[in-house]
Amino acid sequence: MHLQRGIQLHLNKKYLQAQGDLIRALRADPKDWKAPFYLGAGKFERKKYAAAVPFLERALSLAPTEQKIYKMLGVIYYKLGQLDMARGYFTAYFELDLNNKDARGMIETMAKLQRSTALAATKEIN
Repeated sequence: MHLQRGIQLHLNKKYLQAQGDLIRALRADPKDWKAPFYLGAGKFERKKYAAAVPFLERALSLAPTEQKIYKMLGVIYYKLGQLDMARGYFTAYFELDLNNKDARGMIETMAKLQRSTALAATKEIN
């Protein structure tokens, strides 16, 4: 009951309202990945990226084949400027489905960013 209501509130972009139901759902069934995922996703949507990570990491530990968790963690680490972490999550996202064009594009973008960052750092040193 709490999980479904929390998810519905989340889907209706009522992230703060969803939080209470999702926390109750998490307490009721700590082995279900959906409550921590939607708690993290709500924080993500409100741009509280660092606060989203523990919830998403917990969801990932419970559902290690859920692609959307890897993608969201990759985006978060990208937004936080932690490019190596972002690339790792995007790579894992891609490895779950080698035909995933979205993931392939993210990995390519990360590689370009890392090359340009390395080039800029080299120019700064010289």
